[in-house]
Amino acid sequence: MISRKTAGEPQPTTDSVKRLKFPTKSILISRLPRQGNNEYKSVSIKLFNVNDPHKTLEEPAQTLEFHNIEKVRIRRMNVSYFTEGNDLIVNHLEEVYLVYNGTTLIVRGYQGLNLPQ
Repeated sequence: MISRKTAGEPQPTTDSVKRLKFPTKSILISRLPRQGNNEYKSVSIKLFNVNDPHKTLEEPAQTLEFHNIEKVRIRRMNVSYFTEGNDLIVNHLEEVYLVYNGTTLIVRGYQGLNLPQ
């Protein structure tokens, strides 16, 4: 994982699983090209301080890149997919948890009660 803008460095655990926690309002999950000789593509997760960042000129508060990711699992969250792009957007967050284990990335978060219907 590479952090482009650091608001707080991740705290690695003693095993191979890395657990990261970030306070944020929304995230944008994107696929990036394969890096070097990696078997799988890379994933970018951008953290924002506003909902619907794709509708604003808001810059991400932090950008994280995870290389050689086979799959991203999204747990217990209301997610939007916009067909005009290749990105997933998760709004109304209080915090997001990223669990990085080998070629799998798990995204979990707590969303506020003011979710749109």
